[in-house]
Amino acid sequence: MMEGALAQNKELDPFTWFYPEQIDALKALWKAIHEGCDVPYEAPVEQWAYDKFAASGKFQGFMNHFHCSKKKIDCGGLDIQKLLGELK
Repeated sequence: MMEGALAQNKELDPFTWFYPEQIDALKALWKAIHEGCDVPYEAPVEQWAYDKFAASGKFQGFMNHFHCSKKKIDCGGLDIQKLLGELK
């Protein structure tokens, strides 16, 4: 269970979290996209909420759904910056 996750800078109710294998698969996907499409290992500056630049369509990197919509909370708690740092 994930507790204390943030999205839109608000704490979410506890919810079922990703299995380690899912996180590993996500990192493998990001690596393939990075290598195949030259997408940089970058995340939006605003870590836990809507990011105006990410939503503009000009951002190049990886983001959660909530970065591009104020109405979204998925994938709250997923620390993209930390995970991308593990790939660099």
